[in-house]
Amino acid sequence: MILEATAPTRIDLAGGSLDIWPLNLLVDGAVTVNVAIDLYARCRLRARKGKGVRIESRDGRRSASFSSLAHFPPRPGLELIQELVRQFAPRRGFRLETDCSAPAGSGLGGSSALAVALAGLLGRFTGRRMTRPQLIVLCRDLEARVIRTSTGTQDYIAALHGGWNAVWYGPGGPRIEKLKAGGNLERRMMLYFTGRSRASAGSNRDILGRCLEGDKRTLAALDGVAAAARDMRAALLSGDGPGIDRNLRQEWKWRQKLSPKVGQGGVEASIRTALRAGAVAGKPCGAGGGGCVLLLCDPDRQDRVRRALGGGGGRFLRFRVVKRGLRVKNLDGQAGSPV
Repeated sequence: MILEATAPTRIDLAGGSLDIWPLNLLVDGAVTVNVAIDLYARCRLRARKGKGVRIESRDGRRSASFSSLAHFPPRPGLELIQELVRQFAPRRGFRLETDCSAPAGSGLGGSSALAVALAGLLGRFTGRRMTRPQLIVLCRDLEARVIRTSTGTQDYIAALHGGWNAVWYGPGGPRIEKLKAGGNLERRMMLYFTGRSRASAGSNRDILGRCLEGDKRTLAALDGVAAAARDMRAALLSGDGPGIDRNLRQEWKWRQKLSPKVGQGGVEASIRTALRAGAVAGKPCGAGGGGCVLLLCDPDRQDRVRRALGGGGGRFLRFRVVKRGLRVKNLDGQAGSPV
């Protein structure tokens, strides 16, 4: 048996951090707006005789072999993969290869997309059926266990569902609203990787700590991020291009006030340079502090922006918006199917 699973990463347009419990309970109308893109996380599993396990992370350049799951000690860089394997506890041996097209630490939710792809693949391999909400909770909890801090859920939702999403948060868990972005927004979006990986745990832990300690400035900024996200959703639904630009700028204004770590790692400098060259708005992807920056720019000015950022040590990432989320297929001949 050979199984393969793919799940898309995402760009968050507004409301990031509001998907983290209990931040989403501290503001009214908490919503995160994101879109799935074709920088995929991929997993391929080949069943083996016996109980031996081989794991290879191609993008992480890590690998390890184990005689069985009874002898499965943690290996640096493979911890999330191993946590998922333990949860599904396959009875047969296998060789597992994983990869992700998004750069490590890009802020595009690569590790979360990988978790979704692997959970879908292992569920098919072991025959364990899970609903989408159950899979989201499992991946969230295991990733939190690995990185030792609270994690959100917007990355898993984009990886599972694909397309444009508004994810509403409040008591009782997230509610997913599918969106259709009007106009030529996709053509105006540019994705710049600063070249500096970021760890979301640092920024998120700082934001969470400030909010739970009752810091008024941070809580006001959280309200501002939520308002910008609600307005972004409305602008997307109506195809209001100037409104989309305005709300991305507002999101970035308020996000900077959540934590001084957000603009680090070349994020603030990259946005400033892009705006001078002709972009109309920009914000970091994910928690910031490095990783990718989303820029909005009319197509006739994009070459100028590329040249302006060309010497900054980063690079632009090509991408397309994708409508489909997680796909699992049997390479022995069965058709692929969503989970």
